[in-house]
Amino acid sequence: MIRSIFKMMWKRKKSVRMMLLEMFVSFILLFALSTVILKTLGNRLIPLGYDYRNVWTLTLNTGISPDDNAQMSNDSIENIETARLLEKEVKSITGVIAIAGNVYNIPYNDIYRTDLKYEGKTCYNVTYSATDVRYPEVMQIKMQEGRWFDEGDFGSKETPIVINGSLKKALFGEGQALNEVIQSGLYKVVGVVEYFKNRGDFSENTPHFFIMMKPGELPWQLLIRSTPGSGEAFRSELLGRTSAIAKDWTLTAGRLSDFRKRTIRIDWMPVIVISIISTFLIINILLGLMGLVWYNVSRRKSEIGLRKSVGAPTGKIKMQLIGEMLTLATLGIIPGLIIAIQFPLLGAFNIKPGIFLSGMLAATALIYLFVILSTILPTTIISRIQPAEALYEE
Repeated sequence: MIRSIFKMMWKRKKSVRMMLLEMFVSFILLFALSTVILKTLGNRLIPLGYDYRNVWTLTLNTGISPDDNAQMSNDSIENIETARLLEKEVKSITGVIAIAGNVYNIPYNDIYRTDLKYEGKTCYNVTYSATDVRYPEVMQIKMQEGRWFDEGDFGSKETPIVINGSLKKALFGEGQALNEVIQSGLYKVVGVVEYFKNRGDFSENTPHFFIMMKPGELPWQLLIRSTPGSGEAFRSELLGRTSAIAKDWTLTAGRLSDFRKRTIRIDWMPVIVISIISTFLIINILLGLMGLVWYNVSRRKSEIGLRKSVGAPTGKIKMQLIGEMLTLATLGIIPGLIIAIQFPLLGAFNIKPGIFLSGMLAATALIYLFVILSTILPTTIISRIQPAEALYEE
């Protein structure tokens, strides 16, 4: 049957060119969409490395950048004292479990980046946060190796840092990271956390590190862990009591859970846009495919009638018609596969080869499914035509 299918397709090669093009375009669209979705969902399976629930941020807008803190002007000393009073006031609020200072990035915010070097290796675009000794308690971080920096590290020659597993792999591979000095003697690794996805749930575990805040450094945010169920009443009390102390500052309170929702919407927006465009195009292609199948099969009424008149089973005729369409789909998919296989070979977009291969399999399966769905109805109707009716129309 396969040999006869190819013979019949070769005789009608001019009429199947459009169908081959549609198969090729459909495969490329489905491959891109499947790869993006699989990558995004795969990232969701990677642990966050922290607990965002019941964590509030109190942003302290004083008009002073972190670089200004080193100047220790009278104004900055006054602001540091104000921040100390703010912390004391926050601790006294009912429902507050723990509090920590933070500078630069917070979870679901990855604006600040830098490059880190170690023995000829460079890791680019590393996100980082400056925090204090209380950060693990607030964010519920578990150490994989070593320890978190503590007050005993103040005054050390190298600034102590804690890195995540992704940064460890980038700089040290399978080697030892603890107590290694990086960035030309600037930082010393004192601990490793396996996961810390600063961007959030649907991001990768990209390189990130924590640096110890300097003594007297003015925090940008206070991270506050509260008891479960703290809502708008807690926000109002937090802003009301702290604003009374820092009257000249602009204070903003937010929940990491709200930042998480916003980040998820942003992360899924490209997927949704690609899905809408691909769905629209695929529906049009599917309808066009069904029309082409109907047209091509209708032109073969006499052939079908002749075969049935000599005793060919209806089921066999139907299977041959579907087989022809699946063969066409295969011929359209092959050039798409040749293009798609280049992406894992080139390591494009920092996506693992397994995700590309899964995207190819998903696209291929969907193409075959669409072809079968668009072929069943026309072939069923045509294959039921009686020989006398088909030969009479001819």
